[in-house]
Amino acid sequence: MSRIRANKITDKLGTGAPQLEKGAELPIGMGLTGAGGINLSGVITATSFVGSASGLTGIDSTALKDSGGNVKVQAQASGAVYTGIHTFTTAHATTFVGDGDFVELDVDGHTNLDNLSVAGVATFAGNLNVGGVLTYEDVKNVDSVGLGTFRDGLIVNTGTATTALVVQGDARVTGILTVGTGSLKITDRDIHAVGVVTGSNFKTGSTNVHSVGVEAAGINVTGADTPIGAGATIFNSGDVVSKAGAEFQGIVTATSFSGSGANLTGLASREVYGFTGIGNSLSLTTTNNGADNITNATYVAFEESFIGPSGISFSINTSGNLIMTV
Repeated sequence: MSRIRANKITDKLGTGAPQLEKGAELPIGMGLTGAGGINLSGVITATSFVGSASGLTGIDSTALKDSGGNVKVQAQASGAVYTGIHTFTTAHATTFVGDGDFVELDVDGHTNLDNLSVAGVATFAGNLNVGGVLTYEDVKNVDSVGLGTFRDGLIVNTGTATTALVVQGDARVTGILTVGTGSLKITDRDIHAVGVVTGSNFKTGSTNVHSVGVEAAGINVTGADTPIGAGATIFNSGDVVSKAGAEFQGIVTATSFSGSGANLTGLASREVYGFTGIGNSLSLTTTNNGADNITNATYVAFEESFIGPSGISFSINTSGNLIMTV
């Protein structure tokens, strides 16, 4: 192998650079060095280029392109815009914009998500605070430890075959409770029912109303007449009228009785006894077992009178007292 050893090589005239017609080959570990430059009009091919590329022209130094010339990373004043799918072992950013498929996302501090869609299971180790409206459907179980407030109402659709709403504790309704379509209303003191109310026993105090009858310590009807069936009526004035009659097995006591007593049995004949004083004498007038009549004027003129059974006799003892013998 021949070698040329020289400090400097020029062209034949010594005024320019020599031409390497077959090219030049540099062994491994060797290179071209110097303070000048390399000016080539052809193509420079290398495995890699090292150093500043600020002086190169025809290259967009603000973008990274794929093999098809499509921009995948574009630099801008606020950062870089990525197009397509980006895989990072660790990514630190002030803001993520667009769609992202994250295997694990660990966010410290405040996170502003315009829209969040969770296809799987979302688990919150701490509290979940919602400032707006939380809407969710097809929830299987809701276990509320505290107070559940439903401002616009609560609709319980048909549940199992036996019940739709189960209250194991006390239920308190501060307003009006309506059952059905207005057939039953329960207020804080009244129950309003339209239609038939069926029960095995209705009780208030010591009064029971059931299929056998009515058990009541007393009945007080005010302001209206009270019909009993079709044959008797208890009027608000206090009168009792029975079309078919009345039967009492005990004793009937009244301040007075009016009407015919012709059908009464067990009664002795009645007599009117009237007394009139004449000087030192006493005159007795009777109806004589009904044979004599006493006029109203005579009856009013009696000083004393009474009605008693017939057959009463009167006498005056030695002391001047009137003795009546029945």
